[in-house]
Amino acid sequence: MSRDLLYYFADGNQQRGPFTLAQLREHPLKPDTLVWRDGLPAWTALANVPELWAVFAERVVDAPPPVELQAAPIPMAEPAPMLDYSNPAGGPPASGLAITSLVLGIISFPMWCMPMFGVFLATPSAIAAIVCGVVARSHVRKHGAGGDGIALAGLILGIVNVLIIFIVIAMVIIAMIALERSAPSAAPAPTTLVE
Repeated sequence: MSRDLLYYFADGNQQRGPFTLAQLREHPLKPDTLVWRDGLPAWTALANVPELWAVFAERVVDAPPPVELQAAPIPMAEPAPMLDYSNPAGGPPASGLAITSLVLGIISFPMWCMPMFGVFLATPSAIAAIVCGVVARSHVRKHGAGGDGIALAGLILGIVNVLIIFIVIAMVIIAMIALERSAPSAAPAPTTLVE
């Protein structure tokens, strides 16, 4: 029966094993070394396990008195608590308007890359991002909903995009005025002298 059993022993604060009885003989165990095998109620000193004491008694000059059973097994580190990935911040979930504001604010920037219609697509998107951001922040303050930072980010992105729109429009107007001023005026028709 002892040949089929697997043994564990404590080496400081570490649990070592499983070992067969033959493998366990190769380790320098002492009578007070804590051991455990299937069938023992708790970790106990090697001297309290008859089949082990018979093997290791030849190494010990004086048989030690039996050591009391340890009440609990060697404590192992507890696993870390599971994180709630559905809401990592731990607060209320972000409102839909806050998320909409952020998405519209982000989308309005690449719309500038679209030829011909970029300004016509980016402008309504930026304005909608501002409106959704303002409404979402008001909703957060009144009702305690989540997503204030997300709404603020969407609001800022919308404002930056509207400022870019105004700068581009101002640059186009200034360029048109400069071109008109630099264009040569129509030359008067040559006059013929009548004698």
